[in-house]
Amino acid sequence: MDHGHSARKVATYAGPLLVLAGWLGWMAPGPPAHLSPALWLLVGLSALANLAVLLYHQVVPAHPKFLIVPWRRRVLWVHIISGTLEYVAGLAGIVIGIYGPAAQWAQGLPYGPGLISLFMAVVAIVFHVPSALVQASGVFGSRAVMRPAYLLCIVLHAYTAVHLALDPESLYWVLATFVLFNTYVWVRIYYYVLDKLSLFDDSKYTVAVLGAGLTTTPVVLGPEAMLVIGLSLGVFIVLHAAFFIRSPRELRDFMRERARDSAYSDELRALWRDNKEERELAQSFFRVVDRDSDGFITSEELGTMLAASPLPVGAIQQFMEAKSDDGRMAFEPFFNHLWTIQDLRQAAREVIFTHSGERSEHDKADFVFRLLDLDGNNVIDRVELQSLLSEWSMPAKEAQRWTRSLGIPDDEDIDFETFLNKMRPIWSFIYYDVVEARYGKQEDLLARVLSRWQDEDDTRRVGLELRQSKLRGLPFLRSADDAVLAELAGAFVEQRATPGTLLFSEGEPGGDFWLLASGEVEVRRGEVRLAVLGEGDCLGEGALLADRPRSASAVVCAPTTLLRASARAFRFLLDQHPQLRADLVRMDEERRASTTLAALRSGALGRSGLFVDFDEALLLALTCRLDRRDLRERAPIFAEGDAADGMYLIESGAVEIVQGESLLAELGAGGFFGELALVEARPRGASAIAQPGTVLYFLPRADFDALFAANPKAWEALATRTRLRRFLQA
Repeated sequence: MDHGHSARKVATYAGPLLVLAGWLGWMAPGPPAHLSPALWLLVGLSALANLAVLLYHQVVPAHPKFLIVPWRRRVLWVHIISGTLEYVAGLAGIVIGIYGPAAQWAQGLPYGPGLISLFMAVVAIVFHVPSALVQASGVFGSRAVMRPAYLLCIVLHAYTAVHLALDPESLYWVLATFVLFNTYVWVRIYYYVLDKLSLFDDSKYTVAVLGAGLTTTPVVLGPEAMLVIGLSLGVFIVLHAAFFIRSPRELRDFMRERARDSAYSDELRALWRDNKEERELAQSFFRVVDRDSDGFITSEELGTMLAASPLPVGAIQQFMEAKSDDGRMAFEPFFNHLWTIQDLRQAAREVIFTHSGERSEHDKADFVFRLLDLDGNNVIDRVELQSLLSEWSMPAKEAQRWTRSLGIPDDEDIDFETFLNKMRPIWSFIYYDVVEARYGKQEDLLARVLSRWQDEDDTRRVGLELRQSKLRGLPFLRSADDAVLAELAGAFVEQRATPGTLLFSEGEPGGDFWLLASGEVEVRRGEVRLAVLGEGDCLGEGALLADRPRSASAVVCAPTTLLRASARAFRFLLDQHPQLRADLVRMDEERRASTTLAALRSGALGRSGLFVDFDEALLLALTCRLDRRDLRERAPIFAEGDAADGMYLIESGAVEIVQGESLLAELGAGGFFGELALVEARPRGASAIAQPGTVLYFLPRADFDALFAANPKAWEALATRTRLRRFLQA
């Protein structure tokens, strides 16, 4: 043990206590002869506020640092239970103290006013004060102010409780103990008001504690309470600086605010920023701010979006107005001038996420995970975790014990699965009380709790939908047990769509995955209707499974309820559950074969007659092997003399067959080419060039050989056609 360090720590904390002891011992006023109306008003307000805070704590979860560490959770319960008992006993003691003289019969009962007051004092001294002292080391706010301020309030509470124990018949000491006991209640009231009004955002908790202290301590310290508090804080800061501070950096860290709603370091994130993504991120942010989609953002639009951020919004608005006559700014000047502000870039990520539609629980956890993963290596390492927990005043050793209790070895980083399933208090708090509070709906504390409850209820409803609706009959969900379905529910969010809503367009990158709880969605490829999906169907999985562009468009054609999963959530779940992936791949292949075959029958296959001798099984096998190619510009397909790697069917557009300088043929929709070299086992005898807007289906050589080997009749028909074509070309 470092006895020198312990001695210095004792001396540091003893400083403000000596100031307080001196004042209480020699200068503090004693019990007043008459209890003032102001004191009674403070008692009444404290009683009402305490009742409100007790109800508040029934609905608002405690800060994660109290939930994730077992011993902190136990201490918190002791503090809450003892506080409730002290509150009830205090009210009873006040009531009996007021009406006791007029109700002499009460004095004859075995439980008189003195006994109730004594019970209140014992609860305070034995349980409430010690549990408060244990929690004092991990206070939020500025350590320079908060530690001595908490210590002073706790000691004053103990001081009044001791006096009450020595004189339990004194109504003054009942009132004084009751008011000092309610100091934390006033902290919560002031903090709620400051949060509601967006005041002192950079030092909200410290201001709330000072305000609470100046509300309750004058009951004991008298009008000079501010002087006593100021002297105590000054002594503590001087002693701490003398014993522990070795550099200006340490002093700044000691003085700075550790906000209750802090979560991650924007400064550290800047070190790992990927400049390649900056322009795309800036464009996404610009589109969110540009609500009227006119290609310009106004100073008012930007100011509204960033109102809760730590940015100097007024100065930014003045700059925008100075750079243009009407305060409007296009993207390029925005990117060149404003995007250089580091805090704006960080705010953009949160604005984009919170303003781009409803998000599932999985998406929210994933977003917070990426915020905490400062270096972007897909794990939260120990430095990153400690960076977060130190903001919450959790010592490194305590954080280490906590991660061990989760089964995470000391040398192992935290992956997303662990973060999602074992660290819910952390990501839930950061999302709702930090991200959503800043840039989402910007609701107050209670409204955010209600939003959280609503989101959790929505997730339970999605889980019920997966278990009890027609969706349970989907091939990839049949084998899923209730635990897997519950996990899936956390990845989906309910979405209602009206007729005409475009879910996705042919050719765009793969994005979300949908389950249809009710309604109808039409799937089209060009002008061809491939399918109409209804209740119990799914769509959007093909592009995600194969990481390819959308092969069709999807349009809602009736009032529809969908369950939507983001691409990140979808891929994570399939990685976690290989059987789901296998079942979904098999289902997608069967569906793709059926829809492709329907399209081919009305297009290339129906017009070419090439596979007329194939039965249904072989046609399905064929469509599973076809690779669709959408050629938007004029492009060579193969050149004369190339090795034959497969054959082609033309869905739409045109292809020129060229030999040397001569145009042999121009094939249109329903045509096919490339089979001659395959049948005769020789190099390409001509070149093929696609015209703009041509859609082809490619059948690789290995699949060509396998399919025709399984159907000798079709092979003979193809060979005859080949000989005829060769004869005509000759």
